Amino acid sequence: MKEQILIFDREPLVLSAARRALTEKCYIVVAVTSKEDYSRALVENPFDLVILDIELPGIAIRNLIEEARASNPKTRFLYLSSSRSMQAQSDFFLKKPFLLDDLNTLVRKVLDRPDIE
Repeated sequence: MKEQILIFDREPLVLSAARRALTEKCYIVVAVTSKEDYSRALVENPFDLVILDIELPGIAIRNLIEEARASNPKTRFLYLSSSRSMQAQSDFFLKKPFLLDDLNTLVRKVLDRPDIE
């Protein structure tokens, strides 16, 4: 079964490029730009990975994570940001702008990581 990825970012160019790059690697990719679409997607699909822009104005990232985990407790996360400050807080962080090869490499790394019990 193909791995499913949800991307939530407000930048259409980031979404378009990331969706295209990941789809080419045979992932099933859903890209959303709003909290409502994010919530709807989580109800419709059990995502293996959620890619989140952590600088979404007016949206608590912690709530997005909890919502995804309620849908699928094994969901993994990769965080995007244009700020370097988050880089030290997560192994699974990609600074924008990023190379699509770097995105593909990090997505595979996150998905291949053993489950943490």
